[in-house]
Amino acid sequence: MAIKSKYHAVRGMTGSLPKENLLWRTIEDDLIQILSSYSFQEIRLPIIEYSGIFNRSIGESSDIVQKEMYSFTDRNGESLTLRPEGTAGCVRAAIENNLLSTSAPLRLWYHGPMFRYERPQRGRQRQFHQIGLEIFGADSVLAETELMVIFSRFWSSLGISDITLQINSLGNQEDRQAYIKVLTDFFSNHSSKLSEHNLQKLRSNPLRILDSKDPEIIKLISDAPTLDNFISDEARARFTDFKNLLSMVGINFKENNKLVRGLDYYSDIVFEWTTESLGAQNAVCAGGRYDDLIGQLGGKHTSAVGCAVGLERVVELCEQKELLKTPKMPKLFVLSTDAQYSKELLVLCEKLRDMYPKICFELDISERSLKSKMKKADKSEAEAAIIIGQQEIEEGTLTVRPLRNSRAQKSCNMSELEDFLKGS
Repeated sequence: MAIKSKYHAVRGMTGSLPKENLLWRTIEDDLIQILSSYSFQEIRLPIIEYSGIFNRSIGESSDIVQKEMYSFTDRNGESLTLRPEGTAGCVRAAIENNLLSTSAPLRLWYHGPMFRYERPQRGRQRQFHQIGLEIFGADSVLAETELMVIFSRFWSSLGISDITLQINSLGNQEDRQAYIKVLTDFFSNHSSKLSEHNLQKLRSNPLRILDSKDPEIIKLISDAPTLDNFISDEARARFTDFKNLLSMVGINFKENNKLVRGLDYYSDIVFEWTTESLGAQNAVCAGGRYDDLIGQLGGKHTSAVGCAVGLERVVELCEQKELLKTPKMPKLFVLSTDAQYSKELLVLCEKLRDMYPKICFELDISERSLKSKMKKADKSEAEAAIIIGQQEIEEGTLTVRPLRNSRAQKSCNMSELEDFLKGS
């Protein structure tokens, strides 16, 4: 009978359980290994930052700042925020610790929970987890391409094929201002079709309307003027170079002239990896270039590009398609016939771990009866139980009782354990 607690997890902050974490760890380790091979270095960022960092970088009028940030005032009267994304904090850390003075490019990655007060739904929780990548000091579109190659390798390593790279160019500041003027006129002429929420976006930044998931607004957007008709020759040339590089390394892509991203700091090239398998929340990994952000946060102007992958969505993709079977370490349950042998059992178990580092030894530390210990061993999913009593201690042997097949138990030396498990 399940015990009902009067306490429960905060809505939208579910966490993950031990069995689920086997898959999470496999996915994370796959990407981290790839990042290491590309000379990315890990940086660990605080979960809480001063609110002004996000207000300035994400945009005062954005939905994230206006509605979704977990902000509070501390005892010193400072406004602090649980990080809603990782780039702003990474930029702050790079400036504060003078990391940008090192020889460029600087490649960093980080990992951890982010927080946004949104309506919990499939693929979107209030606490979610990302691995983020940032490249500082690289002007060339080789940087964007390197990020795309990394994730192409990552999807391949997981067996994910139902995923599409969408790309767009936002041009420079002047390009966007010219486009915003035309876009404002278009949406103003259709204001009766806009909700109050979208009317607010129209007044603050009409580009954000293009990021809408509302089917009715998507229909309206299909008739809106597109940004690609307003970008400069320089931005167009960079975008062409990017597309050519993607083709050279064998990465398929789809041009999406409505792709804008929801954060104000993006400029020039932006991108999203999307899937048809997760419903409305279809973006699995997204990012782009943000050359002006470091200067806006007080650093010297430095080129930058980055992206982040949502781990919950990758996990769901792998579970949904049964793509990743996490290999389990062989497991043995080690127990004594009587509590008086518990000290000898502990010493023996450590010797076994030294001899067989690729085997999991679960040590029984209870004082239950032998019958109860064997029941626990059977429930532990171990392949066999190692039993130690007076005779085994005197003879320096192990009694090994298989739990998953009909083989008879056997007495053997520690050095013979692996051969017994292999069936010899």
